[in-house]
Amino acid sequence: MRFLFLSISILLVTNLSFAKSELSHSADYYNELGIKYGEQGDSDNAIENFHKVIQINPGYTSAYVNLGIIYGKMGEYDKAIKNLKKALELNPHLQEAYINLGAIYEKQGDYDKAVEYAQKALLLNRNNAIATYNLGYAYLMKGNKDLALEQYKKLKEIKQDKLADRLQDNITQKGTER
Repeated sequence: MRFLFLSISILLVTNLSFAKSELSHSADYYNELGIKYGEQGDSDNAIENFHKVIQINPGYTSAYVNLGIIYGKMGEYDKAIKNLKKALELNPHLQEAYINLGAIYEKQGDYDKAVEYAQKALLLNRNNAIATYNLGYAYLMKGNKDLALEQYKKLKEIKQDKLADRLQDNITQKGTER
């Protein structure tokens, strides 16, 4: 099992018809269009539209986060990290950027950084289920089953049973790999 990426579709409300009629050729319009392309798996057009957003408004943090997500899904981790860190430079309170940075570092096998960024996300919202799961998984991959189990318990406390069960399955599987 891998870390969970926040879906582009939950980052922003996506209603392309509204975007086309009300926000024609604005940064919002291109961001919405990029999200739609990303949801359809058309990474090239998504990236092109997110870059248009940044050309129009270089401070548009969602475009950097969205680029980070797309690049992360494509396996272009250096580009993903660069864009997510840019978003955090512009706004250090973007939980989704921390979550996705942690997920990318996990994919690269850098579990120390994965833990660091999951913890930073949890500082912004201590009950974020995805950050809690990711933290537990990173602890597990670092070989710290006890800390992973603490995150499992936290997921149960915040009534995130599916993620808790998924983490428990990973803990069990890791225990049988020895």
